[in-house]
Amino acid sequence: MSKKRELGPLDQRKRVVRCESCAVRKIKCTGGTPCDACIRRGKACRRRTSEPPEAVFVFYEETKSQHASLPAQMSRNTASVFVDQFFAFLSCNQFVPCFNTLGGALLPLVEQSSLLSSIASAIGALHASRRGFSARYSQADSPEFQALQLYSRSIESLKGALAEAKVHGRDDVLWATFLSGIFELMIDSTGDGWANHMLHGTSRLIQAAGPERSISLPRQVFGQVFQIFEANRVLVYGGGTILNSESWTAIYQSESSGTDTWDALSAISSRMVQVYDFTARYGSLAFVSMMFPRCTLSSWTSRFYDHVRKFPVSDIVDPVLESFGLEAHLLQNDLLELRARLLGLETGDGGSLQPHLAQVYCLYMIITIFNAFDYYQCWHLSHTPHISLLELSTFVDQIIWRSSLVLNTPGGPGVLLLPPLRGAVTRARKDDQRSSILDLLDQIHKQGFEVANRVKEDIDILWASTAN
Repeated sequence: MSKKRELGPLDQRKRVVRCESCAVRKIKCTGGTPCDACIRRGKACRRRTSEPPEAVFVFYEETKSQHASLPAQMSRNTASVFVDQFFAFLSCNQFVPCFNTLGGALLPLVEQSSLLSSIASAIGALHASRRGFSARYSQADSPEFQALQLYSRSIESLKGALAEAKVHGRDDVLWATFLSGIFELMIDSTGDGWANHMLHGTSRLIQAAGPERSISLPRQVFGQVFQIFEANRVLVYGGGTILNSESWTAIYQSESSGTDTWDALSAISSRMVQVYDFTARYGSLAFVSMMFPRCTLSSWTSRFYDHVRKFPVSDIVDPVLESFGLEAHLLQNDLLELRARLLGLETGDGGSLQPHLAQVYCLYMIITIFNAFDYYQCWHLSHTPHISLLELSTFVDQIIWRSSLVLNTPGGPGVLLLPPLRGAVTRARKDDQRSSILDLLDQIHKQGFEVANRVKEDIDILWASTAN
């Protein structure tokens, strides 16, 4: 079929000849303009046009709105985001009574030191990955992968800084060694990396610094954080500690004595050092190696049992065992007095986590000392630590309840609850106690600490051995 031919410019078939009024009425339009029909009816005669309407351009002029507009989103680099996440991690794990003190001491160091900024960014990136960071990444750009990269760079920078002559005076290096250990607790279930950083890094820097007349604010805050972690390390891993050295007591004990509020965790840390000194001299932590075979302990733990094997008869009086029992009895009484003092402090400071955390550690150390004597029921000494089964069960319930209170309070440092919960397991005889401890360990693991899985594995080994 041929294409329809278009109309030419002279073709009059489509010419508009009627006015608008006649076109509506569909009548013939004659007489020119105005037409006869419009004259008879008294209407205005308007001619139509066949040309298409021209486009009308409307120019938009912006007017001020009465509503406030949202500010434009500022682009931020990934490093600053991870540093913010690091301080968010510190707010979720308040290792000191006042978070503002810790944040105020670390913020200038993080801004000035590339070394400390790297390890802070690594912890922040790992914290962001555990908290479901609201962004989508490829595997190579994920926060967890970047955390491992940042940590690797910080370790290389830390090695270079430790080779300097006056490194012991740098606050950023001191904090970097400690925070590297915290990162290890977040990624390594064994806890060995954390212990190595504490023993071979942080402690040696403090020893190299020696006694100083005055210490900076970051170093003062560091002393508050370091002592409770170091006390836990020496109780579990052994190897000596700087907490009972003259350089430590000369600096940090004098600083803490000038504070108005009583530092409960500082008192607990000093008692933990006393327990370590006690066990180091007599080797009473050997029961831990039997209950937790994978626990790393010093070689002196077998000396006590070598001495006990010499006395197969239970009624033989040995002066070494007598002095051992008397010292443990006095240490237990001191811990009970400390617990009473903590209860009094708790009523006056209801919103603080520190008294509850100190109570957990106090009960943990009481159980630790008693476990050494309860292992051998054939002893008949004049003075020994004594706790009834009902009291032991009550202590375990108290540890569980107070640990749950600390974990469910914003800022509760769950990682500090791992040693007390591990000690409470040795006396958890009820099924509800055991299930509660496992639930608390799962909660600590959700906070981002892989080392909680190590404690659960050791607990399974203990319960399997006791069941057989």
